[in-house]
Amino acid sequence: MILIVIAVAPFWSACQSPVSVERQKAAEKWGQVRADVTCRLAEQALRNGSLDDARAKLETVLQTAPQHETARLLLVRVLIEQGEMDAAVTVLKSFDAADPPNPAAAYLMGVVAEMDQRYADAAGHYVTAARTVPTHLPYVVAAVEAMLSGEDARGARRFLASIKPPESPTSEWHGLLAEVAREENDYAAAIVEYERALTMVSSSAPERVSELQWRLATAYQAAGQFGDAVRMLEQILADDDAENRSGALDQIVRCHLALNDVDGAVRAVDRMEPDGPAAAESRLLVARDLIEASDYAFAGRQIDAVLTIHPDHADALMLKTLCGIRNGDRPAAESALRRWQSSHPDDPMIAAMRFSTSNSSRTADD
Repeated sequence: MILIVIAVAPFWSACQSPVSVERQKAAEKWGQVRADVTCRLAEQALRNGSLDDARAKLETVLQTAPQHETARLLLVRVLIEQGEMDAAVTVLKSFDAADPPNPAAAYLMGVVAEMDQRYADAAGHYVTAARTVPTHLPYVVAAVEAMLSGEDARGARRFLASIKPPESPTSEWHGLLAEVAREENDYAAAIVEYERALTMVSSSAPERVSELQWRLATAYQAAGQFGDAVRMLEQILADDDAENRSGALDQIVRCHLALNDVDGAVRAVDRMEPDGPAAAESRLLVARDLIEASDYAFAGRQIDAVLTIHPDHADALMLKTLCGIRNGDRPAAESALRRWQSSHPDDPMIAAMRFSTSNSSRTADD
């Protein structure tokens, strides 16, 4: 009897009803659909910052489908957000046998390395991702930025030269070339690429426009093209919503001083919020320049403008003392020094300035 059962069982298995086979296929398909839907819900939870909810959903998927690629990659993103880097790496290692390499897994491995400030390792993973999907610019951007963070501008240049550029270069592509050129101190090339990037960026992306304008302005400054830098900074200020208005004006001040245009620098300072710290620092920057040019009267007016609003400003009192010493005005220097010492008794610069005041006094007596 037992032999009959053993002999018949395989035959019975091979002769399953077509209905049973279809049911099994339908169940598998439904399981896949349910897993995919759960992954989408988990991704939405991740975007909303509900990390525990996202993780629970993904772990549910992986209990029944441990090799579900999307679920594993999403779980890595959740683990990274939760700071569980070792657990994230463990999941990512399950992709090591993939041939060709899984670009998303390589990219996430790069993210983990970059967060640990292992920039060379991060760049290596990003390069793997970029070479697997050479048309996906974000992977290229990540690789170059990791190299630049690791101060490997030459490596970034070689990498960009080794890949095929986009058929239709974008603003982001030209911006990337500009960043590499800038890190190599090739400001002329950086300016060309920033200008190209700026002409291609959409006006519907004001933050990107502002970012490129700032980078172009600083490249102009580094190249000694201060007039062009002022022009670009003024374009930034033309936007009523400019976030760093005082920063732009401060850079305009510095550009005018580099051009020996003190009047232009003062006009820029006058456009700042008078009681803000940026206005004080910029006005004192002008004052220092005027003292070096021996224009003590004009320098004194700039210093007094700061002290009117900030009576105990240490740098202003120090410069007022210095201005008096350089101008041979001993009473003014000693008065400023007393105010300085009264409001900042522990300032180590006071002793040196007192010595300078004493020396100037003896020189005058002689």
